[in-house]
Amino acid sequence: MKNLYESILRPDAIGTDVQQTVEVETVLKKHHWFYKSYRWEGKTLKVIFDGRGYMDDFGAVAEELGCKSFDIYPWAIISGVKQLDGFEIKAATRLDITCDDVQNCSLTAGHCVTIFAPKKNEKVKLVRNDIHSGHFRLDGIDGATMVSNDFNEVNFLTLRKIGPKIEKIVLGWNLVTNYKGKWTTYPHPTGKPDPAMDPLKSLGLDKHFKNLTDFTVALTTGGNDDYITFSTRYKQCRYDWGIGELVELDNGFQAKVVKDARCV
Repeated sequence: MKNLYESILRPDAIGTDVQQTVEVETVLKKHHWFYKSYRWEGKTLKVIFDGRGYMDDFGAVAEELGCKSFDIYPWAIISGVKQLDGFEIKAATRLDITCDDVQNCSLTAGHCVTIFAPKKNEKVKLVRNDIHSGHFRLDGIDGATMVSNDFNEVNFLTLRKIGPKIEKIVLGWNLVTNYKGKWTTYPHPTGKPDPAMDPLKSLGLDKHFKNLTDFTVALTTGGNDDYITFSTRYKQCRYDWGIGELVELDNGFQAKVVKDARCV
């Protein structure tokens, strides 16, 4: 039976195979991880879910298993952790993390890595992390402390459900106004957009994200809500469907106000 257990257990656990199998299954089921299968590859626990992988009480699971390396298929949704420090987490499609303090981590996702603020309009802390994904998203924040992160692979940055401090800066771009809690181009902003503006610099993000081709900001994400997007790749015309405002910026980006923020 040794060869059978080698496919699902840590190599250093051979000899206590049955005990280790029971331990992992007990821990995952206790914390309501409704997985299809799992196996160890060295010190990495690979878990396959049937669609969305809700990884409740992630901190407790990691501590009980003594594991800091996870490989998830297809979608990892992590909650129940006050701080992530020193983890390596991979997801085949999306990696969603609810945590306001992420340090010394390697985060990988085929489509998008998202950091959710645990509380509305919270400031998050990101220190010495490597983000391996083309799309990085911050959700529900009103500021961030970023130190020594590697965002070189990120070409698409999204800020969604932003707080009032960030919104105040965004409204200064004169692309939208806030009307009854939503962004709109009517009523019109009191000023006009400045083609020389640098939205990333005004938000203090220019030193962190060097390789962006697309940048999106949204206050709300309903079907009747407007959002702002900047792109060097996907250029549109002023009278295209859904475009409320369009400005060619001096830095090569095209600024657009777009209808229907459900896609953000």
